[in-house]
Amino acid sequence: MREDALLNRRLGRGHAAADALRQAVALNPSDESAVGLLGHYLNEDGQAAEAAALLEPYAKRDEPAMDVLIALGIAHARLGQLDQAAATFERAYVDCG
Repeated sequence: MREDALLNRRLGRGHAAADALRQAVALNPSDESAVGLLGHYLNEDGQAAEAAALLEPYAKRDEPAMDVLIALGIAHARLGQLDQAAATFERAYVDCG
């Protein structure tokens, strides 16, 4: 499903790409790579609030993936939550960089 998402994104089918990643995450919620990629796609499609809601639980883990933190930082920035965005980017740099 992840490959379907990447192919759909390359073909300009953003909604189909996001749907494929939603399915991948539903089947394997521990796949933080897919979660982070879905967060990026949602951000790109103007759905920052949905991205933030998806990513927050993963960001609260002891060792979240950098993709999750970067996508969450972008979501916060797009929502105008600049302090949260900066803190999230800093955490990505310090914890994962």
